[in-house]
Amino acid sequence: MTVDSGKIPVWLWVIWALALVYHLLTIDISPMPWFDETYFASMTLHFQKTGEFMPQIGPMLEYYYPQSKAYGPAYFLVIAASFKVFGFGMIQMRIPALLFGFFSIPVVYKILGLSNIQAGFRNFVFVLALFDPIYLQNIHSGRMDSMALFFAFGGIYFLLKGFSQNSFIFYLGCGLSFGVALLTTPRIAVSLIGPVVALILFFFSKPTTKQFFFSLSVAILIAALYSIWVFWGFGGYQEAYQYFFGKPKEVLYFKSLADGYISYKKYIPVFQIPVLIILGVFISLTVYYRRAMVWIFWISMFNLVAFYTMVNDTGIYSIFSMPWAYICLACIGQSFTTFVFQEKLLKIGMIGLVVLNISIFTLKNTVIWLFAASRDTEIVQKQVSQLIPKGSRVIGDEAYYYFVMKAGSDFQYLDRGASTPQRIDYHKNQYKYDYIIVRNPAANPFELEWYFKSQTHKEVGSIIVPRSGNTAQNLSSLLSKIKIEVPKGYEGKIYKR
Repeated sequence: MTVDSGKIPVWLWVIWALALVYHLLTIDISPMPWFDETYFASMTLHFQKTGEFMPQIGPMLEYYYPQSKAYGPAYFLVIAASFKVFGFGMIQMRIPALLFGFFSIPVVYKILGLSNIQAGFRNFVFVLALFDPIYLQNIHSGRMDSMALFFAFGGIYFLLKGFSQNSFIFYLGCGLSFGVALLTTPRIAVSLIGPVVALILFFFSKPTTKQFFFSLSVAILIAALYSIWVFWGFGGYQEAYQYFFGKPKEVLYFKSLADGYISYKKYIPVFQIPVLIILGVFISLTVYYRRAMVWIFWISMFNLVAFYTMVNDTGIYSIFSMPWAYICLACIGQSFTTFVFQEKLLKIGMIGLVVLNISIFTLKNTVIWLFAASRDTEIVQKQVSQLIPKGSRVIGDEAYYYFVMKAGSDFQYLDRGASTPQRIDYHKNQYKYDYIIVRNPAANPFELEWYFKSQTHKEVGSIIVPRSGNTAQNLSSLLSKIKIEVPKGYEGKIYKR
């Protein structure tokens, strides 16, 4: 197999385009609106109105554990533009992350091409990412991670171009890209450690004055861009440090905001274990045979080590690990092209991973379509608008956030922020809520019962959605036996205070 120029073949573009169209068609039914997404949507709305980063959906969260400024302004400017042009809604909230996720994959392909990785291995990485379960879940979910990754990948592309062509313009692009990535989410820092280490090592391999200033320019650009946010958002570096590492007003869960982000305890989704096992085996073979590796391999390895030693992962943050694992596998495959057996064995492993990812994708999307009727947003929107008068104050499950807001009322979380007695006191006496809207059965019956005990409520209606067919119910029952629960639809109840 010969090394080509890195051009993406037409057949891959066709798969990419078909996949993008498919995900655009399913973006409003998967996933259900959830905490992070609704938190960020609320923050964007408030930013549009006031210029302040404050999520009105959960003011008690901000009082005890402020985190709205932790992410930086970049993603919220993009979402604000989406709301401004297309209006407020779940689809408008989710599309930017989906697009950044899809545009990132061709950039990775170009990076591998720039690193002289064979087309066959580049194609594997392209398809693996295109069907990776966590990657797809994340880019569907209204989070900013895919945007940060896009700029991180872009920065690495410019960095490698700078290494090969020794031109300042590429180092400039690298610094700007990394700066924007850091202004999107602080978690992307684990994906910037690799390129920063590579930049330092490259300088020491060619310690010229010119290379020193090129390398320094990257650091200056990153620091300058982030400093703008430090002084705009926090008021200075001391205030920023206190925001992340200072003690909260009352210690309820974490000792500091950073304590909730960083953890040495690891959670690895079961379907990612095969990837990591294969990677571990072939890294061992690489060390045993002393294979020389390209820069992007070392960048990816440092990023993986940083992720697994620092990030408090819940599963969805694996978007910051799996792409680097796939890149490492491609680089290892390239290093074994003169070892027929090892190269063939790795290709078999990568084919197995492709089959695994496509199988999980097929199963998950079969479930999504079988239960799609219970997630019909038009039906739910009509009922919410009829049952809750415009201008009401509503508390409830985040699943109903968009519907309540689009119906002309205000919404806050029923079960998030502070302790339950503190939150009930705030909702009753300061927010003065009018209605409660929750799923049926309730997602958090304990918290709901506390509200019912504090005051009498009257049930005023139900959110009724079409029932799924027998095939869907049988599949749900089968999956529950292997501890895979199918998320409930929008069926719910509304109570008046």
